[in-house]
Amino acid sequence: MGTTFKEISPFSVQPDFKSYRPDIDGLRALAVLVVVIYHAFPGRLPGGFIGVDIFFVISGYLISGIIFSELSTNTFSIRRFYERRIRRIFPALLIVLASCLTVGWVVLLIDEYAQLGKHVLASAGFLLNLVLWSESGYFDNAVDTKPLLHLWSLGVEEQFYIFWPLILGFAWKQKVNIKWLIIVICCLSFAFNLHQTSVDLTAAFYSPLTRFWELLIGALIAYWVQSNSFGNNGLFSQASKNGLSIVGFLLILCALFFIDKERAFPGAWALFPVLGAALIVLAGPSALINRTVLSHRVMVGIGLISYPLYLWHWPLLSFARILENQTPTGFVRLFIVTLSFFLAWATYVFIEKPIRHQNKNRHFALNTIFVTMFVFGGVGYWIFLNQGIENRLVVKASLQNAPFVKIDFPPETLCTEGLNSRIINSPALQFCKRYASKEPQKTILLWGDSSVVSLLPVFATIAKEKNYAIVNIFHLSCPPIIQARKSSFTFEDSKKYCADGVIQGEVVDFIRQLKPDLVVIAAAWTVYGNKEFLTNVTDDIANPASTRKVLTENLPDTLDQLTSISNVIVIKGWPVLPRNPHTRVVDLIGLSKGEVTVPQKEFELNTQLINQVFDNLTNKRISLYTPTHKLCDGTLCHSIVDGVMFYEDTYHLTSQGVMHFKEDLERMIDQSLH
Repeated sequence: MGTTFKEISPFSVQPDFKSYRPDIDGLRALAVLVVVIYHAFPGRLPGGFIGVDIFFVISGYLISGIIFSELSTNTFSIRRFYERRIRRIFPALLIVLASCLTVGWVVLLIDEYAQLGKHVLASAGFLLNLVLWSESGYFDNAVDTKPLLHLWSLGVEEQFYIFWPLILGFAWKQKVNIKWLIIVICCLSFAFNLHQTSVDLTAAFYSPLTRFWELLIGALIAYWVQSNSFGNNGLFSQASKNGLSIVGFLLILCALFFIDKERAFPGAWALFPVLGAALIVLAGPSALINRTVLSHRVMVGIGLISYPLYLWHWPLLSFARILENQTPTGFVRLFIVTLSFFLAWATYVFIEKPIRHQNKNRHFALNTIFVTMFVFGGVGYWIFLNQGIENRLVVKASLQNAPFVKIDFPPETLCTEGLNSRIINSPALQFCKRYASKEPQKTILLWGDSSVVSLLPVFATIAKEKNYAIVNIFHLSCPPIIQARKSSFTFEDSKKYCADGVIQGEVVDFIRQLKPDLVVIAAAWTVYGNKEFLTNVTDDIANPASTRKVLTENLPDTLDQLTSISNVIVIKGWPVLPRNPHTRVVDLIGLSKGEVTVPQKEFELNTQLINQVFDNLTNKRISLYTPTHKLCDGTLCHSIVDGVMFYEDTYHLTSQGVMHFKEDLERMIDQSLH
């Protein structure tokens, strides 16, 4: 007879991992509660997002423990494993996806619904973490307007379970040392996590390879418990178990209050919640915290509905944020949390439990669930391909979805082609592009922050009509001022090119080599003067005083250097709106919103400093353009003018909006070039 799994088992005792541990449900409750509180009231619990890391440890422990038990008794079946995952994950997820698609049909605009369709497709394939990773960036939608954002963690977990049971089954057959297999893979994943956190926080957060070590810590605990390396052999006294649970609980508390979104996470910081959860699990159900806190019937009850609660709470909060165009009031958020609990309970009682424990027609039910998920993915893909289904009522009625101007850009090339420069590979030219037909008559160079991205359509249109070349250089959230640097960053990637004040000088060197016929400068001048401060001193903390110095000294110096090359047009700033201006005509519980405006006096007060700088310019080669005369009427500055939505978000302008500047800019360009 052949050797059985049981005969080669390293386990001297096989605890039944299918037996119920109420303290594990209590730990689930702790994990989901901190996540919900963080999402609903982030200021109350700055590290609440670490609840996901606790979930990873729990999942790795329970699922790996079941696999070990079945391998050791020669009862493991990969098919049965995936059937259990489908029963556990799919039913509640399908209900949430269906609800999001239904609500989205009624309230989301075309770009929002197209993105939701893509996210439904990715969620159905458990790939959302990878999609969110690819979307992350300066112009990406705010995270709180993505109703399925939270499903990134489900993607990581299911990607792990695609490979983990196969690896374990193969290793078991080959008599590989399971303990060292887990340790080696865990260490590799943790090392990769540390590396990615230091070079790319977005990749570190969403990548499955940087997260697998968290599930493997749970798997290692399961292995130790089953192999009797700890616990039953007497190494753990009751006092030791109590100590483990207390230390684990304290580690989680430290993570909740000392880790926040400003930390480089996951990185080494993730050790706090991961090791905290691991110690609590290892301590066992009789440990002090486990039996007194986590096994309390309230915690156990919340733990039982933790999965549907996690699924429901974020879409509700997200849709409320979308409808309000701002963060909902505390009362609304409290109501949403309460509603989430009710929906979670109903989902658990009427959907999750009956399907998980159904034995009659089991295969038919599983096939139906699987096919339904496949259909949902197809529906999401259809919505994405059809660009959000523009014939929906909310789209037809919403001003934001007035026909967009389609810009016919000249052919695009790298702006450094044909140049021999030491800065070609510098971050200074990372986003530099050239738009030109063959043999252009003139070259216009645009330089600035993301403002020039908003203005590019109107300049590209002029270039196409006049046979000009456009060279576009921008650095997101970084002003076009020599030696200007920032010490704090609302957009993490801008730290790469705005922390040392070097790239602006390199850009000016590049402009000297290029010798354009005209330079156009644009930036969010109001923001730098009031919210995002600047300094020209290395290692200095930017503040209002240092910002004033940069704007009054470095900006005129930068313009003088540029005018030694060509004439310069400076695009003055436009108002920053108090909230996202997208309107949707949806009469839903009184949440439909009108136009977003800014009092003109408030805007003039905020731009007082930068306007003084501009008024003091005496260089005759500098021309100033004021776009606000198209937006402001003397009393209010509008986001909608003559039925045209000018704003893409709180600051960046739409294509149809900037095209209203075309006549003015064309005239100024002609004057500057002749």
